[in-house]
Amino acid sequence: VMANIPPRQGASEQSPLNHDGAIVHYTIDSEDIIRYVSPSWDKFAMKNAGENVLSAEVVGRSVWDFVINIETRHLYQTIAARIRAGRSPAKFPFRCDSPDRRRFMQMEMKPANENGIEFVSEILREEAREPIALLDQHVPRSDKFLVMCSWCKKVETASAWIEVEEAIIALQLFGEHASPQISHTCLLYTSPSPRDR
Repeated sequence: VMANIPPRQGASEQSPLNHDGAIVHYTIDSEDIIRYVSPSWDKFAMKNAGENVLSAEVVGRSVWDFVINIETRHLYQTIAARIRAGRSPAKFPFRCDSPDRRRFMQMEMKPANENGIEFVSEILREEAREPIALLDQHVPRSDKFLVMCSWCKKVETASAWIEVEEAIIALQLFGEHASPQISHTCLLYTSPSPRDR
């Protein structure tokens, strides 16, 4: 699932969106403290309700303060350790969606000075969609939970991991007074459903 995130069915009918500042990069030192973020960081954060992660809030803090999911954090830490051990830079696709768009991105992690790591995130393409309340951090939440992959943004159902739009229908979330809370995992650490095997 991680190695290849194909275009969503019907994506060819979508118009690609303009995305100024499509490349965001930041650097951590040998102790994993964020020491630099590019000027495009704040622009990207403000466009995605990230007022609490502007550059003034993140520089000088551990990068792991901002990776809440344990599985995802372990994956990034493993990649960082391999790079510091002299391995080649790593490049991989991931999703960074907002309520009104699907965002297909690519991350490159590579060595930086004094055993640091540079992270370069590039938007490959975006697809507009009707806003998804489930992904809006400001909407009321119920005491129910659903599980979403922090990497590819698919949602777990009884039979498969599916796109969030499909999951809303499959889990009958329409008409609910409050959206369920989202618990994140990483599909690299989850047994695939029968349909995904």
